[in-house]
Amino acid sequence: MIARLIALAGLAAAAALAGAVVSLAGHESGSVPSYTGCLNASSGTIANLAQADTPTAPCKDKETQIHLSGGDVTSLTAGAGLTGGGSEGALTLAVDANSILTGLSPGFGLTGGGSGGDVSLAVDPSVIQRRVTGTCAEGGISAISESGAVSCSEQGVAGVLDAGRLDAEGSSDTSLCGTQDGDVEFDASSEPVSLPHGTYLPVPADTDGFNSLIRKRAGLGPDPDDAYRGRAWGLIKDEVGNVVSKFIRDYSSAGQNNNLDQDFNVFTTAGEVHLEIFAGADACTFVSVGGPVALLRVG
Repeated sequence: MIARLIALAGLAAAAALAGAVVSLAGHESGSVPSYTGCLNASSGTIANLAQADTPTAPCKDKETQIHLSGGDVTSLTAGAGLTGGGSEGALTLAVDANSILTGLSPGFGLTGGGSGGDVSLAVDPSVIQRRVTGTCAEGGISAISESGAVSCSEQGVAGVLDAGRLDAEGSSDTSLCGTQDGDVEFDASSEPVSLPHGTYLPVPADTDGFNSLIRKRAGLGPDPDDAYRGRAWGLIKDEVGNVVSKFIRDYSSAGQNNNLDQDFNVFTTAGEVHLEIFAGADACTFVSVGGPVALLRVG
């Protein structure tokens, strides 16, 4: 009879809390009423029920402490980019206006952007070069378009410069050997050749092409004291007179090489170029320089 009364009391308490949610993991921490009691699962009864965080008496061995509340949300926390939330009542969330992207401007090398709607960015091909995938079977790459396509230059002889040949002989007076007394100098220029924009390598035009020779003047005998010195130059200049490629030889019998050897170098230009040659011979010296120079386009 006593057990039945206890059961009826428990059922009455549960009826008074109609709509409440049973939670074994936690309970309402806000102002919504919260109850704690002891559940006997075998008999289906609740004992020691109290409007508090603990039952009116400790639960027995076969009882489980439970919490009852009229709330269905215990807390709502706003995450990154959100505002609102709370621990009870009607809770809402909203996007944090400070976290909303209001405009996107393209930086260096980009196009696109905007201040609303769907926006996008793209590489600006007028600033950033696309990947170059083309090649040239012959010649070299002369230009690259915005799309990465290549234009190929024609490889071959683009022109020939020929200033003739200069022979210079210094004085045969052996008393002047090793001095600049009795020296001679000559120079000559070729006709100009017009070139399209490109890169060129000057080379001897053929077996009789450009070359030079510096030696002791013939007929002076084997006297080792007969010193000599000669200079043989070839200068390729553009239409305003700038040297774009040069050939230098400056030898003496003493083993001096005052200007160091220089061979014609590769150059890039567009427009007219011409060849100037120079031969200078001190006393007791013979110098020869000249011959056609072919301009081989390499790029």
